[in-house]
Amino acid sequence: MNKYDLVTVGHILLDVRVYVDEFPEVDKSAIVKIIESSVGGCGANVAVDAQRLGLKTAMIGNIGRDEKGEWILKRLKKEKIETKGINKVGKKTGTSIISINKKGEVKIEEFLGANEPLKKINKKLIENSNWLQMSSTTPSALEEASKIAKENGKWVSFDPGRSLSQLGMRKLDKILRNTCFLILNRKEVRAIAKTKSYEEGAKKLVEKYGFVVVVKASKDPTHIFTGSKESKVKTFKVRAVDFIGAGDAFDAGFIYSIMKGKKIEDAVKFANAVGAVKVTRRGADSITPKKEINALLKH
Repeated sequence: MNKYDLVTVGHILLDVRVYVDEFPEVDKSAIVKIIESSVGGCGANVAVDAQRLGLKTAMIGNIGRDEKGEWILKRLKKEKIETKGINKVGKKTGTSIISINKKGEVKIEEFLGANEPLKKINKKLIENSNWLQMSSTTPSALEEASKIAKENGKWVSFDPGRSLSQLGMRKLDKILRNTCFLILNRKEVRAIAKTKSYEEGAKKLVEKYGFVVVVKASKDPTHIFTGSKESKVKTFKVRAVDFIGAGDAFDAGFIYSIMKGKKIEDAVKFANAVGAVKVTRRGADSITPKKEINALLKH
């Protein structure tokens, strides 16, 4: 039996969030109603969310040898996440400055700092896990991690985010060949596949790599593409407070549900509920207990 259910590879950030009624115009100011800090970054968000859902989770990424890095490390350990795959490097810990208005809309200024480049991958963590979840970080590190996972028969999911999607299929080819589930939004599908429509792009990716493509959307149905069929799963209407981390919460919910043996449409429905409940709370690490997620699923 493997020691970990899930290992995530990706960015680890300190999120500093400010909540305002409206975003300020250039050379104008806005009154901050709330200011908060939490652990952030796509890799850390999925790890925290998955751990809270009930998966035993480990993480691979970089932090700096500074106070911010130590603060993040303590928070992750408090969440009972295995942190021995987190490298301390000689750069400042990555930080995001995030503004959220009263509609839940977001503006982000991101300092990657220690996150890039990611040079050291803890091979044993991947070998001793059931699933590898990859998100935005150094492509060569994702190539190495996904190769280890595939050679050892692990499930592999990949949420490339905005920046990696821009690299396209050719530059991401080695990673995509090791992927089982590609999870991303419509713009990212078009960027990777270099197509005008996300539907065309998803079909192109499925045909070339034979994996499952899950296309997320905040309001429109989530669109699933497999080699044999397409299906759509409705999202949930909720009052949004903060969209930060919603996509990562979806990823964690999807992985958790698939690992529990659910069919893909049911896994996506559960993931939609996890993401929906998340946006009703402040912060990327604010996923709620499963009872609230299950209550939403009943509606």
